[in-house]
Amino acid sequence: MTIPIYKGFQLPENCHNRALFFEKCCDGWDATWSFDKQKSNWLTKLSMQPAGNAKHLENALHRYSSLVESLGGKLLFVRTQGRFVTGIGNEHPVENGFSWHPTLATPYLPGSSLKGLLRSWYDFVNLEDTQEIFGNDSLGNTGQVGKVIFFDAIPRKPIKLKPDVMTPHYSEYYSQNSIPPGDWQQPVPIPFLTVDENQAFVFAIAPRRKEDSKYLDQVYEKLIQVLSYLGAGAKTAVGYGRFTEDVQASKEYEKQKIATEKERKKQEKIARMSPIQREMLTDGYDEEGFINKIESWLQRAEQADKQEGIEIAKTLRSWYNTHRKGTFDKPNKKNKDRVRRIKEILS
Repeated sequence: MTIPIYKGFQLPENCHNRALFFEKCCDGWDATWSFDKQKSNWLTKLSMQPAGNAKHLENALHRYSSLVESLGGKLLFVRTQGRFVTGIGNEHPVENGFSWHPTLATPYLPGSSLKGLLRSWYDFVNLEDTQEIFGNDSLGNTGQVGKVIFFDAIPRKPIKLKPDVMTPHYSEYYSQNSIPPGDWQQPVPIPFLTVDENQAFVFAIAPRRKEDSKYLDQVYEKLIQVLSYLGAGAKTAVGYGRFTEDVQASKEYEKQKIATEKERKKQEKIARMSPIQREMLTDGYDEEGFINKIESWLQRAEQADKQEGIEIAKTLRSWYNTHRKGTFDKPNKKNKDRVRRIKEILS
């Protein structure tokens, strides 16, 4: 008795690795090793869960953006306008393959494909600086490396997959060159896997050297045009692979980057503080409400040894100069006694 591969095999319900399911767990074979009638159902089952783990993608995007920015590059946040398919020429029992990121297990577009797409556009419209941007392998034995680096395009969030179908009307003509195409030939639907519309991706470019940054804005602008009008991946001639810039995501990223930088500076500042200063910061030193805690810190300064007392007094003076400008030099009635005691400690 012949038993098909993976008969009865089930991936765990919480498994986000759709790539593993697609590449290794093709369980639609029947007892005669036929898969034709099960292809569409199998792809539908595959598409029931998003591809990718949200936490893993978040960590990958952090490493990705850090690398690009450290090189002085630029990120382009986009969303799919319609369906997107990549790696359709790869071998697979459903006849059409798919490209999966080797570590994230999500659909992606290799940087080499993106570079080739943009290079063809530059050649077609005869733009300047083509050789400098993309490189040239025909200059003797050494050639010329491109001055712009193209990174793989990866998802920002788990990707929703969707099965689609193509219907060649002249299957006999395509399979046997001796048979001419004719309307009497039977159409043969072929299911294949795609990325659904409105899925979030990020593209990135960077200068190879610091002095190559002058090419970046031009390439960035052309990249947006190419993704919007030509599309990327397979079947672009029939409208697949179009992307639109995600302006809101770009704004949110910039906002998050500013907040992250602010937090980094704060942590650096805390690292330079003394134990007393850290304790005062934990007690709300950088807030307005710290005014209600000055008395207790002043009493501690008066009771502490000379060095600790002076440090607390200096920190309290800094608080007044930051949050109550002018009060330390010309204290009002409410703060007069506290300011006097601080000055006595410092003197």
